[in-house]
Amino acid sequence: MQKKRIVWITVLVVFALLLACQCQVPVEVVPPAQPTSPPQPTVFVGGDCNPNTTPLPMNSSLTGYIAGGDEFLETIAMYCLWVPEGGSQLVIGIRDFNIDFDIYVSSSYEELMSPTGMGQYYDRDGGPGEPEQVTIPNPGGRYYIQIVAYEFNTSGSFTIWNQFTP
Repeated sequence: MQKKRIVWITVLVVFALLLACQCQVPVEVVPPAQPTSPPQPTVFVGGDCNPNTTPLPMNSSLTGYIAGGDEFLETIAMYCLWVPEGGSQLVIGIRDFNIDFDIYVSSSYEELMSPTGMGQYYDRDGGPGEPEQVTIPNPGGRYYIQIVAYEFNTSGSFTIWNQFTP
C-alpha cells in the first residue's frame, strides 16, 4: 500500500511541476481521414449543331418520326452527332420501322439538304422494315444524319442509334 501511495505522490508531483513550468507534453495530432472519391471520367462535349436538327448524344438511341407528304422537309428527319477525334469506328443505324427508310450521313448539313446530296456515307439498300446502318472508320467531329422515307407520302416511326468506339 505504501508503494501505491509513493507512485501517486510521484505522479502528482510531476503533474504539478509540469503545470508550474507551463511545459507542454508534445502530442501528435492526426487529422481525420478524408473520404476519397474515384476520379470522374472526362465527359466529351461537342460543338454547335444546325438548329434545324435534333442533337443525338454519343452512344445512344432515340425514337424519331417522319410525317410523310409532298414536300421534301416532310419526308426527312435530321440529326446532329458529335464524336471525339481519334476514334477507331462510328456506327450509325436505324431500326424498329415497317416502311422503307434510308440513312445518309455527312459532315455538311448543306450537302444533305441539297437535292443531289447523299453524303459520304449512306445505306439505302434495305427494304421496308430492314435495319440500315453506316460505318465510319477513324471518325471525329460533327456528323449530320438524314433519315428519308423512300416513298414521299408514307409516315412512320423509327429508332436511330449510334455506337462510337474509341
